[in-house]
Amino acid sequence: MAEKQSKWIADQLPGNFDLETCNDLEKKWTEEFRDLESLCKNFLPPCRMTSHTEDCKNRYHDISPSEEHRIHLLCPEGGESDYINADLCSPESPSQTPLILTQAPMQNTICDFLLMIYQKNVKLIICLAPSTEESEDYLNSIPSTTCKINSAKTQEKRIGKLDIEIWHSALKIDNTNFEFDVLRVMNWLDKTMPDPISDLIDLIFEIEAMYTEGPLLIHCLAGVGRTGVIAFGWRLLENIRSGLHPQTKDLLFDLRQFRRQLIPSLQQYIGIQILRQCMYDKLKM
Repeated sequence: MAEKQSKWIADQLPGNFDLETCNDLEKKWTEEFRDLESLCKNFLPPCRMTSHTEDCKNRYHDISPSEEHRIHLLCPEGGESDYINADLCSPESPSQTPLILTQAPMQNTICDFLLMIYQKNVKLIICLAPSTEESEDYLNSIPSTTCKINSAKTQEKRIGKLDIEIWHSALKIDNTNFEFDVLRVMNWLDKTMPDPISDLIDLIFEIEAMYTEGPLLIHCLAGVGRTGVIAFGWRLLENIRSGLHPQTKDLLFDLRQFRRQLIPSLQQYIGIQILRQCMYDKLKM
């Protein structure tokens, strides 16, 4: 298994790396990941405890937003709670984009999800959990009379091995019209990394080309794994564009201050280490 992992790392990294070097890198990154988990446990506040009513709006009972950074809805439908399982990752400089990191909506949270899009002026959504993963299809199915949506697929394309759909949606909430776009990745499996990693870099460049203004909303099923990978890649690209060179561990720690459980698996942590090196190489930094 170790040799197989080292071979995968060697195949992904730019340049020529022998298996022994890649095995050493794997050990180094594994130790880093363990250190990061310990650091987050000791220095970051735990995830927010939810009430019974709010817990019904969590896809997983052990994944919830932070108290400090969670999004508060204004006058949600029914007026019972301002709760939604979503965190706002605020920019540290004017050159950075606000990020909304969230779970895929469930049947009972679709209206809350669309209300958040409208209230936060989201113009672009990155959907990493298509409806085949028990994610509700919020582009077509709305269980509400006060919230209506018309969506149309405008493009299908491939980015390497990734199947992509582009959708344009017109949303109407309480007689107010709002439009946004959705980039859907149809075949990126949960708890994995795109293979090759170069496809992931091209996906991030595609998102950069589509982005115009407002917060960038990213979601997978739980809002921590694939969501964290894209959030990391986006912040990494912004840093590189600004002439900065953050280390993987430091950048992920910064992101976890907003959404505590981002990138919970070692495999994805190794993946973003490779992503960092490949992106620097591609941009010749």
